[in-house]
Amino acid sequence: MARFVKLSNGRLKGDTIATLKDPLYREIITVVSSPSGGNQIAATTAGTAITLPNSGSYSSDELQVNLDGELLQPVLDYTETSSTQVTFLFDLELDDVLEFIIERNL
Repeated sequence: MARFVKLSNGRLKGDTIATLKDPLYREIITVVSSPSGGNQIAATTAGTAITLPNSGSYSSDELQVNLDGELLQPVLDYTETSSTQVTFLFDLELDDVLEFIIERNL
């Protein structure tokens, strides 16, 4: 199915701009004491592989990972274990919030 961009007087319409700015993938995982499924995990030690929620997958250099709103750096903070997992190089503690984002390439 083709996708079209809406123009008004030669400019993108507001709702089209918002859609184009939305990431392709954005999921959040919260570290809790007793995970009940969904996007929750238990606290883990460094070296534990974490699977991206909702069957997320990525290729090198397109994944952005945030911890409690702070951008993490590949190699320094985590490694890319596979196309669906990352391994953090530090412990994940209760109430940590991980955000995984893949932006649109415009």
